Amino acid sequence: MRVAIAQLNSTVGDIQGNIEMVRDCLARVEAQQPDLLILPEMFITGYPLQDLLKKNWFIQRAEDGLNAVARLSERARCAIVIGGVARRGLNRGLFNGAFVFYQGKEVFWQAKSVFSDFFDEARYFEPAKEIKLWDFRGERIGISVGESAWNHNAVQCQAGKENEPFAFQVHQGATLLINIAASPFRLAGSNWRQRLIQQCCPSCHQPLIFVNQVGANDELIFDGNSLIVTADLKKGTRLKPFAEEIKIVELKELAHMPFEPCPDEEMAGLYDALVLGIRDYFRKCGFQKAVLGLSGGIDSAVVAALTVAALGRENVLGVTMPSQFSSAGSVEDSRTLARNLGIQILTIPISTLYHHYLETLNPFFGNRGPDETEENIQARIRSNILMAIANKFGGLVVATGNYSELAVGYCTLYGDLSGALAPIGDLPKTRVYELAQFINRSEEVIPIAIIKKPPSAELRPGQKDEDTLPPYPVLDKILKLYLEDGFDAETIVEQGFAAETVKLVIGRLAKSEFKRQQAPLVLRVRGWVDRFPIAARY
Repeated sequence: MRVAIAQLNSTVGDIQGNIEMVRDCLARVEAQQPDLLILPEMFITGYPLQDLLKKNWFIQRAEDGLNAVARLSERARCAIVIGGVARRGLNRGLFNGAFVFYQGKEVFWQAKSVFSDFFDEARYFEPAKEIKLWDFRGERIGISVGESAWNHNAVQCQAGKENEPFAFQVHQGATLLINIAASPFRLAGSNWRQRLIQQCCPSCHQPLIFVNQVGANDELIFDGNSLIVTADLKKGTRLKPFAEEIKIVELKELAHMPFEPCPDEEMAGLYDALVLGIRDYFRKCGFQKAVLGLSGGIDSAVVAALTVAALGRENVLGVTMPSQFSSAGSVEDSRTLARNLGIQILTIPISTLYHHYLETLNPFFGNRGPDETEENIQARIRSNILMAIANKFGGLVVATGNYSELAVGYCTLYGDLSGALAPIGDLPKTRVYELAQFINRSEEVIPIAIIKKPPSAELRPGQKDEDTLPPYPVLDKILKLYLEDGFDAETIVEQGFAAETVKLVIGRLAKSEFKRQQAPLVLRVRGWVDRFPIAARY
């Protein structure tokens, strides 16, 4: 059997455009006469759809899309395996499924068995009622969707005791396993998904075809990395990460193809993921131009480099907005960065505007001395300038804040939190430094002075981040223990951290949820989203 794997970048809601991609794909593979053309999970509609799935008119369009793919299969030699949504059964329940079309008809479908908490899928879909096999051209094919193939407790099947779809399908006699997925990138090493697949199906002894979505939709980045391999992952081939690709493989030749896992290069994967996330966000939202503030700090430097890689230097405008508290070095470092990146930079001083604000407000402030209020005024002036430039020239403001600062609220609402997209908003500060070093791996793009200088918001004389926060290596470790590992304060203190520091971090995190819920869209790279109540005491 000859199989065509189509790792393509669909757009959420653009059903007609996604179907045109299927049509083009069929034309491209026609000469090589594959038996199967396989596309990712929910390719027809794009993924995730959120509450579009609750709109009857959209579901009707999605089902019309399935019918359109059926018509495309009339003239094709191959069968088409594609992800979509449809209402099925007596109660017309909604299913996320893999649908197979051949010679103008739907010949098979398999619903998804296990739903991801990350996508809130149980809110919309019904799970598979059974796991079935499809017989085609001498193969008994087991098809699964998304995480259902990787979960040992995927579904309690009516026909046997097995709970794991791969193993259950092989037990039924499957000779070929196909998994279509929309599995997002996760900052956990390039091979985490391959290790998971290998752990979940070591005894299947049948070839596996994994077809993953590629591209970014809103905050989610899908890395591709589709593969076709033997069960032990020792023979086979892999598709490119973070890029569209169509690959045709003859199954009988699989045993002669040494499988090379993707290199476990974490920073390279992170860089490619964020560049793809920025590029697709702008492209799918219909924008080309980006505007961002350049402070002379590490965060804005890294975001500027990523944005240039995503959109091209001609589409990025940097703006430096010095005040009386800005160091000369920060302004010059911003200009050096702009020269290195080849982008236009504007210098718009804000001291006059800042003093006008104070002259207007001081009569109402009474005898209250300077505090964070005056610092936040500066951040909001800068936000207004960036938004005005973006509005006037038809661009989007890119926010430059990182995960560590956002977690503890070290940011200004309607100030540096303003923007359409926060590319590094899910990246701890210590990781931002690592990414800066990666960007500089071949040449000095980000000035060394920016990397070496102590972090500072420069909103008051001599200000340093560590005046308010623990050192970032300490802060990031506490955040990991509390948010990722689920430890309470007492357990974190037992790990060797000062009780006052732990209390400060957890307290600031609890009080800052209202900021996080008003932050720009954050590109997700850690694999989960932390959600907490706002009006709460804990």
